[in-house]
Amino acid sequence: MQKFWTKTKKILMIVYFSLLTLFLVSNIYNVVARNLGDDLPFVFGLSFISYQGTQLEPDLNDGDMLMVFRLNETGKANLKNGDLIVFDFEGSLAVSFVQYVLDDSYITGTTDGRANATVNYDQIYGKVLFIGSNLGGFINFVNDWLFLILLLLFYGLSIWIYLVLLLGEISESEIKILNVKEFIQKIHNGKEDNNLNFLKINNKIDKWSFAN
Repeated sequence: MQKFWTKTKKILMIVYFSLLTLFLVSNIYNVVARNLGDDLPFVFGLSFISYQGTQLEPDLNDGDMLMVFRLNETGKANLKNGDLIVFDFEGSLAVSFVQYVLDDSYITGTTDGRANATVNYDQIYGKVLFIGSNLGGFINFVNDWLFLILLLLFYGLSIWIYLVLLLGEISESEIKILNVKEFIQKIHNGKEDNNLNFLKINNKIDKWSFAN
């Protein structure tokens, strides 16, 4: 049972640090890219932004979070009426619904039918897969340097705790090894009955081996 628990802890730690490292690297790329002028950096094909504006109310409210999926050329050509897309409009990010499908472009607008822009394929960044109501403020925080610094501190703390626990396990193993060595030394010095020694040392070694 102890061996099973030891292996389980190792697997859980590997999974934990793998996911934490992946999230940290993704966040570093996200924050650095935004500060270098990329308003919509994609990580594994996804990007998260906060919607600002009132033009698409009540379908989309100011401060909502948008999860955007990056579209390739095939995906851009297969959009349909009602899809919510993110695109470039005069150098800025814009969000709107597809209203009409043309040969090589779309007319976007609100859900009540008001058209507001004609969007070519090369202007489209991606399609909105999920809307998080009032989560825009949280996304702005995640996309900020402060969150990255806190994440780095948390990562360092996790490594420190792991090393402390690991050193504790190593020290415990060393103590068990020393106990066995002391017992062998007593046998060598003739302080224990030879027949009894053989049984005791085997018992100690078996227990130590099982515990590890």
